[in-house]
Amino acid sequence: MSVLNVGCDLAIKSPTKVTVMDSGGRIVNRFQFRLNSKGFEYFFTMIEAGGHPNIRIICEPTSMMWFPLAVAAKKRGHAVYRVKSEKVSDLRKYYKKHTKTDRIDADTLAI
Repeated sequence: MSVLNVGCDLAIKSPTKVTVMDSGGRIVNRFQFRLNSKGFEYFFTMIEAGGHPNIRIICEPTSMMWFPLAVAAKKRGHAVYRVKSEKVSDLRKYYKKHTKTDRIDADTLAI
């Protein structure tokens, strides 16, 4: 079954970075949005644009910032997965030694 992975590196003060990856591991989109109602509207417009039936959203459980995103995603029928920050950090280090950016975190979460 084909799945669209959406890695979100949630941010409090700056825009949330998003990487959208198909089941073949190809990055099909990157964008950013703010964690507010207008930002959520933009986020779902972007990830649902292709009409993909199986979308899973992956994020770190950063404070409670993940919760409104998860609630909105579940209402739209999308799966939501929270990955421990330590695991994201370890995988990021494996892929990009000595580099840390929100974009790399979003890419790592989409994998």
